[in-house]
Amino acid sequence: MKTLDRMEQWIAAWFKTLAAPVAGRANPPALLEIRRGILREVKSRIQARGEGRFVLPYNHIEVRIAAGDPERFELYEAAFIEEASLEREIPEMLADSECLPKGLTVDVSLVSSLPTEAPFTVRLQRHRRPRAPVLRPCLELVVVAGRAGQPRYLFSADHERINLGRLQEVVSESGGLLRQNDVAFDECESTVARQHAYIRFDARTGCYRLCDDLSGDRGTRLIRQGRVVVAPRASSRGIQIRSGDEIHLGQARLRVEVLSPTD
Repeated sequence: MKTLDRMEQWIAAWFKTLAAPVAGRANPPALLEIRRGILREVKSRIQARGEGRFVLPYNHIEVRIAAGDPERFELYEAAFIEEASLEREIPEMLADSECLPKGLTVDVSLVSSLPTEAPFTVRLQRHRRPRAPVLRPCLELVVVAGRAGQPRYLFSADHERINLGRLQEVVSESGGLLRQNDVAFDECESTVARQHAYIRFDARTGCYRLCDDLSGDRGTRLIRQGRVVVAPRASSRGIQIRSGDEIHLGQARLRVEVLSPTD
């Protein structure tokens, strides 16, 4: 209870400083009671944390004060928003009592009316902090077996899907373009299907995944430290790939290098 008693003492001490007029006007008792009521409403939401410690489990406080006529609006604006700002007082009260939540924001505004007859409302919320964006690494694929268009392929972080297969352009029997392979093995690599596999980035885990596409009986495999991992047939779930892994597409092979965003 020491924390709550200390907060009540803070409120009482602060009111002594409000004896001077605000913006050339004396503070009427009703105005002082509104301020006291708002501070005590915040105080009432503090919860015991154990071992004599207390915490305010919210990081956003929204205060709405009814000011129904222009004269009252001017007085309230000076009293609550400008010179003796509640947006400053509330964090000071909580900090003095060691209950100030990290990242607290306070929003105080005047409105013409409120749904109830109360002169003010206080709403406390817990806002989740946005997650830091996942920094997508670049990906390098090095051809270690089989003939391809180039010996190594480097893909930037904005490459959504990397198609692996035989021939650069895959067309249907009628001549329509089915897809383009980003890693294209030569026509002579008959163990590689035209639409063999693809690699996608999983933003949830921050990892690249190898997925079998239309490899048929050839399958899509990963060799990791001598262990064989088979990609699920025609599944978008795939298997996670790491630096040093070797992708086997039939008899063709690619070595994987995952490059950090700072490389």
